[in-house]
Amino acid sequence: MILACTVALLLTPPALPAAPPTDGRMTFGTKSEAARAAVREALGILEGSPQMGMIPRSKELHALAQKAVDADTESAIAHYLLAVAFAAQSERDAAAVQVERATELAKAAPDGERRFIEASIVRAPRSTFPAPWETRLIDYPRDEAIARWGEFVAKYPKEILGFLTLAEMHAGRYSALRSAPETRALDLEQAQKALRSALELDPTSVRAHKALGAVLVGLREFAQARREYETPPTLSDAVTYTYLLEGNRAEARARVRHQLERNAPTAVASWNFFAHLQLEAGDAAAGLAAYDQGLEALKKTDWSDEEKQVWVGRWHHGRGRSLARLGKHDEAWAEVEIVKKMIDAGGDAGQQYLPAWHYLAGYVKLEAGQAEAALDHLKQAGGQHDPHRTLLLGRACEALKDLDGARTHYRAVLDSTRQGIELAVSYDEAKTRLAALLTP
Repeated sequence: MILACTVALLLTPPALPAAPPTDGRMTFGTKSEAARAAVREALGILEGSPQMGMIPRSKELHALAQKAVDADTESAIAHYLLAVAFAAQSERDAAAVQVERATELAKAAPDGERRFIEASIVRAPRSTFPAPWETRLIDYPRDEAIARWGEFVAKYPKEILGFLTLAEMHAGRYSALRSAPETRALDLEQAQKALRSALELDPTSVRAHKALGAVLVGLREFAQARREYETPPTLSDAVTYTYLLEGNRAEARARVRHQLERNAPTAVASWNFFAHLQLEAGDAAAGLAAYDQGLEALKKTDWSDEEKQVWVGRWHHGRGRSLARLGKHDEAWAEVEIVKKMIDAGGDAGQQYLPAWHYLAGYVKLEAGQAEAALDHLKQAGGQHDPHRTLLLGRACEALKDLDGARTHYRAVLDSTRQGIELAVSYDEAKTRLAALLTP
């Protein structure tokens, strides 16, 4: 009897060990409680960061990742997190060493840990990890990254970081690929789905609310986007943009005034931004005053003469546009000429500012009713002012009775995947003008 049992056991294939219960979360291949706790805390920092690659608490992340590595040098996820911390602090060579170690250790790590590391490395842009993992941001295997993160969240639906990353992958494909608007909309719908799953796990996730707001802007659901941006309540510029996108310039100007009353900026760039926002929201006088405030702030800096010269040029640039909108066309053109003289005086180094000068010249000419000259300048302007430059091109074409060209430019504004002030100040006008041109 004993012999029969022994033979039966020898002939029976060994049973595979049961997979440990995950409860929808990944498990880590470490016996160290200290390492496991540090890893979870570090992942929490990533979950709370604005997005992957932007980690305000990078020093804290570094300390936790190092603590995890010290507690267990064989922990794959600990080495990966240390790589992220190094990358966030621009220590790319050190990051590469840790990625190599994490990649090797991940081969023997539990399923979730391995999948997380492999998916993270596939989606890493050049700015995060160097060769052999470096790929240009727009060229890395985005479809493969989306597939891997999709598989990850399907197996580990309680990992909020998986949903946040998957949403960023879809949103990134929407903005990077030149596909048809309806195709891009599918990516935004997938991003929205992932973010709502993240919010089911953590309704207080600021990162998820802000990302969902951006996705809803892409879907042109501006009121819904505003609700997400305001959770929790905020005076963020993104909320102001939603009012501009809807064409509610009065509310946008009121928010800017309230923001300046609560916390007047001291930085030159901040004054420049608010001046631009006020100008294009329809208050050219306030914009002009804010540009002058920026000049006063510039005088108080300890910047080099070269750095100050750049911002003086931007001050003249802003003054020119503001004066043009105020109907002071001669004064506005005088600012255009000042900027051109500054560029010429800069020699070869000044040539980089020529596209911006053409944008300024086109802007001022268009406000003065000189559409043909405006169109010529705007065609030579750089894309940094798009989609607002595209709107101006449409207006110039419309003034010259080139209605097909105008419609093309207005549609380009409406189809733009860019987000920010340039789209915000252009979208509603382009929509209104295109509708008028399509009306029989």
